[in-house]
Amino acid sequence: MNGKTFRNRLLASSVFAGAAMAVVAAPAVAQEDEAEAVQETVLVTGSRIAKQDFVSNSPIATVDAETFELTGSVNTEDVLNSLPQAIPGFDRTSNNPGDGTATANLRGLGSARTLVLVDGRRMVPARSDGVVDLNTIPPAMIERVEVITGGASAVYGSDAIAGVVNFILKDDFEGFEANLGYESTVEYGDAQFWSADFTIGANFDNGRGNVTTNFSFTDREDVFASQRDFAAIIPGGGGSSGVPDGHTFDTFDFTALGVSPVLNPTDPAGISCGVEGTSIVDTDGSLATMDDNGNPLTPFTSGDEFCGGQGIFAGPDGFRPWIDSGANSDRYNYAPVNYLQLPQERFATTTIARYEITDDMEVYGRFTGSFNQVPQQLAPTPAFTSITTQVDNPFLSDQARAALAQLDTDGDGSATTFIGRRMEETGGRISNDDRFAFQFQVGLQGLIADRYDYDVYFQKGRTQNNNDLEGDISLDRFLQAVNVTADANGNAVCVDTSNGCAPLNLFGQGNISAEAANFVRNRINAKSEYNQTVFGASLAGDTSGLIELPGGPIGWAFGGEYREETFDFRPSDALAQGNILGFNAAPPVSGGFDVYDVFAEFYAPILADVPFAEILAVEGAIRVSDYSTVGQTEAYKVGGEWAPVEGLRFRTLFNTAVRAPNVAELFSPQSNGFPGAQDPCSTTNRPVANGIATLCAATGVPANLIGDTPEGDPANPAFYQQRNSQIESLFNGVNPDLAQEEAETLTVGAVWEPYFIDGLTIAVDYYTIEIEDYITSFGGGAQGVLDQCYGAAFNPSQDPNNPFCIALNRQSNGEALPLLPNANSGFLETSGIDISANYGFDVDAVPGDFTVTYAALLLDKWDFQASAASDVQDCAGFFGNFCDDPIPEYKHNATFGWANGPFQAQLRWEYIGEAEDDGGSGTTIDATSYFNINGAWDVNDNLRISGGIDNLLDEEPQILPDSIAEQANTYPGTYDVFGRTAYVSAKVRF
Repeated sequence: MNGKTFRNRLLASSVFAGAAMAVVAAPAVAQEDEAEAVQETVLVTGSRIAKQDFVSNSPIATVDAETFELTGSVNTEDVLNSLPQAIPGFDRTSNNPGDGTATANLRGLGSARTLVLVDGRRMVPARSDGVVDLNTIPPAMIERVEVITGGASAVYGSDAIAGVVNFILKDDFEGFEANLGYESTVEYGDAQFWSADFTIGANFDNGRGNVTTNFSFTDREDVFASQRDFAAIIPGGGGSSGVPDGHTFDTFDFTALGVSPVLNPTDPAGISCGVEGTSIVDTDGSLATMDDNGNPLTPFTSGDEFCGGQGIFAGPDGFRPWIDSGANSDRYNYAPVNYLQLPQERFATTTIARYEITDDMEVYGRFTGSFNQVPQQLAPTPAFTSITTQVDNPFLSDQARAALAQLDTDGDGSATTFIGRRMEETGGRISNDDRFAFQFQVGLQGLIADRYDYDVYFQKGRTQNNNDLEGDISLDRFLQAVNVTADANGNAVCVDTSNGCAPLNLFGQGNISAEAANFVRNRINAKSEYNQTVFGASLAGDTSGLIELPGGPIGWAFGGEYREETFDFRPSDALAQGNILGFNAAPPVSGGFDVYDVFAEFYAPILADVPFAEILAVEGAIRVSDYSTVGQTEAYKVGGEWAPVEGLRFRTLFNTAVRAPNVAELFSPQSNGFPGAQDPCSTTNRPVANGIATLCAATGVPANLIGDTPEGDPANPAFYQQRNSQIESLFNGVNPDLAQEEAETLTVGAVWEPYFIDGLTIAVDYYTIEIEDYITSFGGGAQGVLDQCYGAAFNPSQDPNNPFCIALNRQSNGEALPLLPNANSGFLETSGIDISANYGFDVDAVPGDFTVTYAALLLDKWDFQASAASDVQDCAGFFGNFCDDPIPEYKHNATFGWANGPFQAQLRWEYIGEAEDDGGSGTTIDATSYFNINGAWDVNDNLRISGGIDNLLDEEPQILPDSIAEQANTYPGTYDVFGRTAYVSAKVRF
């Protein structure tokens, strides 16, 4: 048996003539190669049955190695995120949220519902949610990437609800190849990448064996938000209410502190007390009823004699009224020191080997290892907490001491106040991730009786991450150090002097001494390890000589798989116990599961090469899994294809899919987080006018703090006001009763190659995905719980015992602390139409070959319901606090290519449709187009130069309000935040 034919039968490249076209295709394809390839049987992603045609009943998008090279893509997620079927996952811009990984997210269903494979096998995950870090897959070794959207659990098992991304690596390389690449923005000269990779491969024993090894290095420099005007400042005077001066949220009588209740004409804000735009005193000293914009004002109390509100430790007297918004807002601009591009250093190596023991038996193996360093950086720690200090604290000015004395209601000489202080003196918060991953695989494949393909393999992988957190504050030591009194000599000392306490001057920017900063700093570390072990075996063949249908023999495949996955997260004590102020608490996590699978599939060609049936076939598959956690699950698929005439093919495929809960969902203890949400009981949301004041009181907001601030009046310190746009919430909590998610997916489409237009192929497919028992935070998250407690549509009787109201768990000051455990409470449905076209042609007057490729998504529906009691949230065409990243109703990626001899050139047009804020603010992100140009020149047989320019027109992102932007005042995974970028690479080969 010819070894080349044997390998083609088992592992041949699937070109999918006319059906699964490259989204960004190489301009020229040799007709002779197509004619030869069509005689070979191939395996396509989504099936274990080799067929002689290239058309899959699952729509497949293919991205080849040429695309990665021409687009200058150093990281694989850059290309994947440009696919219309993808919503960006974590990438180089994911600073907050982010964890140093790069992920795939098909259909916007979440990275945990997208299965990542390498050569059709699972890659070792990097996180407790079972998600693969794409940084561990070597870009230089990628032959192509095949992407199936829609359920594929019947073939590959759990996690494939949204689809599969299959990275197929080069495994038969001979020679030496070196690639050197560089990238930088044109106008700014930053956001630089350096990359280098070296591949060497050799055949041996007369071509029976091959060993290919690759080494690669990537260095990516950091870019800060301060380096872009649109990202450097929080728009509208917004920002954090925790400031370097120290901001106390309690209400003070400033008249009693000697603040005159008249306007100060020398103050640029035009006020001397109160909140800008809400001063209660007019220029003549009388009570003001309207602000400068004609909006009604509510005085802090009746009469002209009082000026009250929250305070800030700043100004010549050391304490003055807090200005909440406007041109002179006291809010802290935390944006400049945040990363816009995460720096990265990556070292990776891959070795692939194979050897044909006999003509019908081959042993193969692969080792992949990578080391990634990817830090994130945030602004200095925001200390939001209640503190107690002595009124005689020497650090206090006379006015500040008098102010805090107003809070000493029991006369014991101490005052307790809730403060927001930005700890600039301890430096920025830095999270350093050092992630090492490896996977090795060994297998045996071949033929039995020259007709049955078998494959038996074993693989093991591990991802280890060391996370060092810098710039955080110990809560215990912070509270100890701020409780300061005066000794007999009037010097500042800690009331509790244990542990060498250094007194901390919290009152004013830059007042914290180096000794105090060092005393409160926390040294935090966390280590995690994910282990995966997989053993699989399969047998495939057909019924030739036994059962022959009019269209040919029935293809079949069956097999089994065993998989074990474990995760262990070991944080330092302070991180585990939440004795920190700058980062979220992260308790230890340890857990795992194993699963036994059996699967089978068939492909039955009922008719072929007869009138009205060039092909008529059906296919099916079933997979039964037994999990140690959720028990037995089943998934199946059934579909068919019909080509009434040559060049026209109809196809359909129905799948059931499952996703078993991952380690994080099953075993993570309760921990805190800070999602963005708006509290309906906050004064600026007018609880009285909205008729929920009684319910607010019944659910824990002090009755005397419930009141309205009129529209146009940014705050009323007399009433409860949500302190921050982010609300601390308690997530997770071990839930052994979690069950699997279950989904149904359907695709119906057609592939047309019109005989009268040579070189044109068009594919149109309708898809729908419905997920039941969707695992999500209770109520859909903090905003969902708040809405379902106070919304008339969800709680019409205003019952405080409503489960969503109970989950709010309000504190004594009225602040909500939602309890958000995982639950099988959600439902999600999405549908739309995928369109792809590929046209290759010649122009007599112009030398060379031309191609036009087009891939588009027309989104019909993206509906999410967090629980049976929740409203259905329509996210098609929306973005925001509920829908997250923009989910436009239309996206496309079009490429215009030309090739002539050693030259290639492409112009790519990426279009992202408009999206609207899901919160009803009316903010809309306009449709955006990016034009990218690139090309390559084969100088000779040994040297190739390629390069290009992305974002050719230097399109800047639209600036969004802080309350609805993800980060950097935009959604940087969706919209380009770097500007016009040029790249160049050189490939040397021998």
